[in-house]
Amino acid sequence: MKWFRWHRGASENPVFALIAERASATSERGEGDRLRGSVSLTDVIAVWAVMLEDAAAKEHWGYCTKTPQFISIVLRWFPEKVAQVIKEMEKEGLIKNDGDALKIVKWNEYQYVSDGDPTSAERQKRYYNKHKRTTHALASRPDTDTDTETEVSKEVREESKKKESKIPPSAVLLCSEIVEDYAYESGIIKLRQKDLDRWKQAFPEIGLMAELEALAGWDKLNGKNWFMAVANALAKKNREAIEKKAAIKVGVEAGMRPVAKPFYSA
Repeated sequence: MKWFRWHRGASENPVFALIAERASATSERGEGDRLRGSVSLTDVIAVWAVMLEDAAAKEHWGYCTKTPQFISIVLRWFPEKVAQVIKEMEKEGLIKNDGDALKIVKWNEYQYVSDGDPTSAERQKRYYNKHKRTTHALASRPDTDTDTETEVSKEVREESKKKESKIPPSAVLLCSEIVEDYAYESGIIKLRQKDLDRWKQAFPEIGLMAELEALAGWDKLNGKNWFMAVANALAKKNREAIEKKAAIKVGVEAGMRPVAKPFYSA
């Protein structure tokens, strides 16, 4: 098996943002203003990609056998952070510890058994040879207005007409009345209930609805990547709220009172 299926939208799964938030252990800012000990959304997706890639091996189909130490070497990262990400993935039900390997829980739901079947290529070759006559006849047909239709192409066209579905007017009317049901909708931001619930769980330190309203008019959002941009912005706000609470706690424990911010400058 030389490849596996990566489904569109997988990187936008809010569960990854939740795992990144839970796996973080922030302490101080390092290079590039990044928090030391923090785990980003891209870190979680990278670990997940390495695990799926290993699980695609036909010798252990659906199971990741790589250790956190190995994955950390591949990603040039810290093994303890990889282990923490894997631990949070197990809590979220993405993987299951199966002794010497990690089982990708929904592997068979997203990866087809035929993908790992060594006889698949041979069966596809037989299918191609069986239909080669039809394909060749259609491809080699001269492109003129006076040519006669070959028997093969005529047969294919007639078969296509038989298979063509005819939608009744009532069904068209019904489809036109279907409206996507969103739990939250403002500007370009449109969230289903499950995504909204996941974000509430992932970012408990902020007022989610207020932040969404503020981000709805953000000029950096576009139709293609708005989901990831909003998720990253909310994660940043949530981290800042955690840091602020931690700073206040340290000040209180040290006998200091939080200094109120003046309304004006002298």
